[in-house]
Amino acid sequence: MKFNHQEIKILPYPKDFLYSLIADVENYPNFIPWISSVTLLNSTQDSEENSVKEYELCVDFKVIKEKFSTRDVFCYTDWIQITLLQGPFKYLQNNWTFESLSPNNTKITFDIEFEFKSRLFTSVFAKVFIHAQKRILQAFENQAKKTAK
Repeated sequence: MKFNHQEIKILPYPKDFLYSLIADVENYPNFIPWISSVTLLNSTQDSEENSVKEYELCVDFKVIKEKFSTRDVFCYTDWIQITLLQGPFKYLQNNWTFESLSPNNTKITFDIEFEFKSRLFTSVFAKVFIHAQKRILQAFENQAKKTAK
């Protein structure tokens, strides 16, 4: 069973600032709940605008400790697309888009679609996972407030 979730926020920061904050995946353990480590596995440039990075992330959530790897495509200041390479998901696709509304206001759209491999994970964690995504987006917003000062 696939789950979808979308969050849209308008934040009082420039587009390039928010993009850089979200694109700094290796800094996630410092401010995102449950992400205990991030390891860069590979980095390439597939065009002038796009870079591609592969990461391994470790998530610690109560009694669950899971690792998963992603392929992240970055189009500077416009969007980030994250696709699962390996982990507890059967499917994971995550997209960030950034739209400048004014020099200091940006509309961020966060879309995630996922499906767990096991029915047990689905029954136990699907609702928790969606709630966690909301908390993660709040963590980005809090980090923006903290680092913009």
